[in-house]
Amino acid sequence: MNKKSCPFIFLSFIVVIFYFSGCGGKKVENPPWSKLKAKMISAGGAHNCAIVSGDGVKCWGSNNFGQLGDGTTTYRTSPFYVSGLSSVSVVMAGVWHTCALLTNGSVKCWGSNKYGQIGDGTTTNRTSPVDVNGLTSVSAISAGGEHTCALLTSGSVKCWGWNIFGQLGDGTTTDRTTPVSVVGF
Repeated sequence: MNKKSCPFIFLSFIVVIFYFSGCGGKKVENPPWSKLKAKMISAGGAHNCAIVSGDGVKCWGSNNFGQLGDGTTTYRTSPFYVSGLSSVSVVMAGVWHTCALLTNGSVKCWGSNKYGQIGDGTTTNRTSPVDVNGLTSVSAISAGGEHTCALLTSGSVKCWGWNIFGQLGDGTTTDRTTPVSVVGF
């Protein structure tokens, strides 16, 4: 290497550091050479989520109720990691909420909670994942418009959220903020 090329190499190194540190005017979450692979995808009302290599989740799109799970209500035009979520086996996007089944059989949800579809015992919207109350040994989940259901390893089914049409299957039309058993399973 000759002495004339040293300033060019040094300057190139500084430009790369400047760009990837966010000082170049645009923050880059992942450098262009780190291509993650999607393992599963789910489309909601106006947002999408995917499980990525490493069993984390990335979401993008509308975020007016926190359904992207990044701790904000900022819309995202490209995928962003869901805050504090790992070991995910299934992700399901509802209309304005999202839920994830973890490898330990528990479920976390976030986003709109108008009818209790997050399952945490409240009707408070959540911008980051929270535990669904009282659920263990879950083998599958499904997110509806404003309700959510879980299949347990025992074969029983539990649902929670909006119930105006009896979609929770508990024999009532009462909204539920925590999982209730579906009659007959």
